[in-house]
Amino acid sequence: MTRRAALALGLALVWLASGAGQAREPKRIVVIGDVHGAPAPLLALLTATGLADASGAWRGGRATLVQLGDVLDRGPGERAVLDLLRELQRGAKRGGGEVILLLGNHEIMSMHGDWRYASAEAIAGFGGAEARRAALSATGPDGRWLRSFPAIANVDGNVFVHGGVSPELAPLGVNGIRRRVRKELGLVDVERAKAVRSGALPADADLDALLALKPPPLELYASWLIANTQGPFWFRGYASWTDAELDAQLPGLLRALGAKRIVVGHSVQLPASIRARAGGRVILADAGMLGGAFFPAGAPLALEIRGDALTVIDAKGVRTPLVP
Repeated sequence: MTRRAALALGLALVWLASGAGQAREPKRIVVIGDVHGAPAPLLALLTATGLADASGAWRGGRATLVQLGDVLDRGPGERAVLDLLRELQRGAKRGGGEVILLLGNHEIMSMHGDWRYASAEAIAGFGGAEARRAALSATGPDGRWLRSFPAIANVDGNVFVHGGVSPELAPLGVNGIRRRVRKELGLVDVERAKAVRSGALPADADLDALLALKPPPLELYASWLIANTQGPFWFRGYASWTDAELDAQLPGLLRALGAKRIVVGHSVQLPASIRARAGGRVILADAGMLGGAFFPAGAPLALEIRGDALTVIDAKGVRTPLVP
């Protein structure tokens, strides 16, 4: 054996021994659906999946947590949920993991003054209506944070979005959808601030009152992504389409989004379940964790994704393979 060949062989053996020659282990992604002001079920899931300890501190290492939006409205514990997720996100960053929090339609509704689903207990948790309004405003600490949430995310070919991506929306792609949503939210904030400064709009007015003033930049608001039933926060096609309709639309959707799988919340699956469709290429992950009168038979369930292995984890840590 020549000296050069011996050197090459030695380097190869070192490379293999270090594990560099082995296939990369799939990223661990844990997905949690709509929370709706339910901090106790959320914390139970975080501890059951090993992402957090009983105090809510991050223990997930390099894992990625994706929350699919709708942390606000309906339930009584909005303040506690926001505080828990904020600290978890900070802890994950320090610990080498990641917490991706997506916008849901209920965050947008609350930020824009539509409080139809905000409970009296949740409002009191902020210190009253005025305090909640200030906190969720464009200049409030929670409002600024919520407005930083993406509308959609792609993690290793898994696309996560609150409601879904309609065929009409898909050509925008992931980045285009994110940019459009951020622009629309910003326009509403700018027009609200202008109307309040001018005295044309009370500070506690809702979105309908702002739209009634007919500011030109908001003329086409009903067709915007943040308002349209075909937009990413409201779309329910993945739950309502027949198998044939889903099979016909899905290849184009996945191609446009650069995805192998789409995971959504919004369309609650009762009795509590995480439902796989189209061979696992679409997953409906809202199991109605708030339960009670809002979601009878709902329960906290999380989805774990490791490559093509899909597992449902309940609040006691019981793991069940999700078979498409």
